[in-house]
Amino acid sequence: MHGRILQAAAVITTLAVLITGCTSQAYNIGMAKDKENNIVDTGFTVSTVGSYDSADTAVVMEVDQKNNCVIFMNMDTGRQYTLYYDGTTYVTDKYDGPMTISQIRAGDVVDVNFLKGKRQIANIKVSPSAWVYENIENYNMGGINKTASIGPNNYSLPDEAVVLSEGKMFSVLIDTHDHQPISKSEQYLAQAVGYIQHNYSFSTLKVSDIASYVGIDRTYLYRLFQESFQLSVQDFILDFRLGKAKSMLKYSDHSVGLIASSCGFENQSYFSTIFKRRYGVTPLGYRKNSHSLPSNHKGSI
Repeated sequence: MHGRILQAAAVITTLAVLITGCTSQAYNIGMAKDKENNIVDTGFTVSTVGSYDSADTAVVMEVDQKNNCVIFMNMDTGRQYTLYYDGTTYVTDKYDGPMTISQIRAGDVVDVNFLKGKRQIANIKVSPSAWVYENIENYNMGGINKTASIGPNNYSLPDEAVVLSEGKMFSVLIDTHDHQPISKSEQYLAQAVGYIQHNYSFSTLKVSDIASYVGIDRTYLYRLFQESFQLSVQDFILDFRLGKAKSMLKYSDHSVGLIASSCGFENQSYFSTIFKRRYGVTPLGYRKNSHSLPSNHKGSI
């Protein structure tokens, strides 16, 4: 299991470039002469080894050594994306010790810096802000108020928490991997919550879709949510979407419009109205008040 706090680091290294017919000085890169022999700036730049323009703290979903790529999951949006590595990619553990790409495992939380246009990884570091429990048998993620117990310890899970088991994300509300036997109704509820967590970004998500997926009727589904969460299914979906939106406003630089659509709201106006009604502040006001974006915040995917 992994929990993480978003962070980004900036590391830039340089490479001397030798161009035939030019001097060894780097200031003339990107310069040319016009017909009058005047120096003009062509706008050309050289991508040096280790350089990058984007950063993310993400979950490793798969390392494909055959195709030299890594599939990541952005922890704000839940979206997956693929980046490529080569012999110049630098890999380190959380203590800055050297690693190989083969030592990165599915489920690892990493800080990754990359060139977005080329989808080229500059460096990967196992996130020092992530904590890991391994070989745990006595655990339960089923706290109604988003709590978790791991061994003798109890934890409160924030909205932006991402929980993984064996490299796969699952519900933080009800853990179907718990070793304690659970009832049929709890299994239905876990399936319904899992379906919402994976489909909340679709504005077309309907209660009937969830009931059909679980294999029960809508009335029974409503009763399960009322008994467990004291919420209707629609209100649960709305709360979940707003929680995701708050996390994205706080930890990303995405526009309000993109956040609204990513969280399943039909349009920005409706999202802003619902957000202010619930929290008493506009989405932009919430972002401003959170003061959570450092000056070198991570790039978007």
